[in-house]
Amino acid sequence: MRRIAAVFTVMALLPTAATAGGPAMTGFQAFAARGDVIEVRKPLFRDGTLRVGAAVGWVKRRAEGRTRSSGDTVFDYSQTARLGRTMFEVTGADVGGQLGGTCAYFRSEERLDVGSASIARPRAPLRMRCDFQRDGRPIGYLLLGAMVQPSQPIQPTARAGEVVIGSARLSLRTSHDLGPRGVRTDTAVGYWVDDAQGLPVAAIDTNGLTRVRVAVLRDPAQRDAALIAGIAIATFWDPGDTDD
Repeated sequence: MRRIAAVFTVMALLPTAATAGGPAMTGFQAFAARGDVIEVRKPLFRDGTLRVGAAVGWVKRRAEGRTRSSGDTVFDYSQTARLGRTMFEVTGADVGGQLGGTCAYFRSEERLDVGSASIARPRAPLRMRCDFQRDGRPIGYLLLGAMVQPSQPIQPTARAGEVVIGSARLSLRTSHDLGPRGVRTDTAVGYWVDDAQGLPVAAIDTNGLTRVRVAVLRDPAQRDAALIAGIAIATFWDPGDTDD
């Protein structure tokens, strides 16, 4: 969370950088050439206008933290929970009518401070669920979670999950490679959306504070599911695995 605060401080000083998109996730441009690209525009902070292609709507986001501590003058042990909720609604032909979503997430960490040294690790890995409606009727859900290896206290913020919309069921996995040379990153710079055979059917480039690009193939069912996943991911405030 301190990384997020630092980024927001820089963006306040450099407002034009807040909307500028950086290099795309590796492979995005090549995949985009096979289909269509839909741009999702979101507010920099909590609430505001949400645009998906030519469709327009709104998004509201809330986040909170809870900490319990114990210790003495030598060490301090704490448990911190991060939880949040996102609600959005957008209307237009690009989303097939009036599309709404409600997402909730939770994760917790434990931290030991001894003098100037601090060790933090996930206690309950991130879990998020979204439920979607179109024109007021339920159409499906998204599940997303952190891929935490207990034997590795320091590890990348990898996420994986699935999106189910109608008869379409697709899997999600984070991309940690940036630009044409595939520079490795700890935090995700995008997501791949795969079919049941493990073949990509969409790419979600998240490397932009107020812009997310969703490259989709032209199969109608997979396109719909992948785009809805892209909207949910675009509006998600990822709390990370720990507050470092």
